[in-house]
Amino acid sequence: MGRIHAMASGVAITTLASSLLSALFTPYVEGAIPIDCNKLLMKDISTCIPYLTGKVMTLPIRSCCPAMKALNKLTDTQENRQSVCECIRDVAAKTPAFRPDRPGGLNGACDTTIPLQVFINSGCSSVK
Repeated sequence: MGRIHAMASGVAITTLASSLLSALFTPYVEGAIPIDCNKLLMKDISTCIPYLTGKVMTLPIRSCCPAMKALNKLTDTQENRQSVCECIRDVAAKTPAFRPDRPGGLNGACDTTIPLQVFINSGCSSVK
């Protein structure tokens, strides 16, 4: 049973890594600074993925919060928020283990104001 669980965990991690690597596009909204999704996902928020997928139950504040603060700086305009939204929605959609109940705790724990729940639950064109 342990071996099957380990294999399933390996498949989930491989799927997650594949999803992250497939986000190699750069959304552009006129007037916005292009957001590099690969950098955003692999560098800025990759440390939060274990929490967002439920692999760890406690938010890894030391590693995840600096990443969230860096992400927060990218969401300074509506256009940039919409670009970041597209990146986050893409990863959430391609990550089978992603838990939509998890992002809500990040802002309070990390003292940021990124509307992650809005990003995940609505279309990015509605992000203000």
